[in-house]
Amino acid sequence: RWDHKHRKQRREMVRSWRRRNPERYKACNRRRRAIKRQVQENFTAEMAICTKLVFGHQCFNCGRKNQINIDHFRPLSAGNALTLLNAIVLCRYCNSKKLHKPPEEFFTSRQIKRAQQLMQRAEKLYNSTIKQAA
Repeated sequence: RWDHKHRKQRREMVRSWRRRNPERYKACNRRRRAIKRQVQENFTAEMAICTKLVFGHQCFNCGRKNQINIDHFRPLSAGNALTLLNAIVLCRYCNSKKLHKPPEEFFTSRQIKRAQQLMQRAEKLYNSTIKQAA
């Protein structure tokens, strides 16, 4: 096969695609992790964009604006799929601190309530965007 004969070219093509499509790459990676855990997950790059927009492109916990990620509010390890109502924006540092803890062990009750409001807003934004596109 071409892939085996041209490994370096193939590797560079993949790296180039990842750089051009970071949200799509992250969505593929999330799907792979969910399949491994046997959780049905369909979180798209468009959903990630809506989530980051609603959360102001900053970490929900500390407010940092660099190295932000979409994380499961309720952990994947407990069988919770990533959906618009379970997606939260955290920086790399806060995401590492949270690990697989349930929200009650990491966030205050006030933060939990605020996060749920923002997640509902992200879902409404996404649904209205889909309706406009149709």
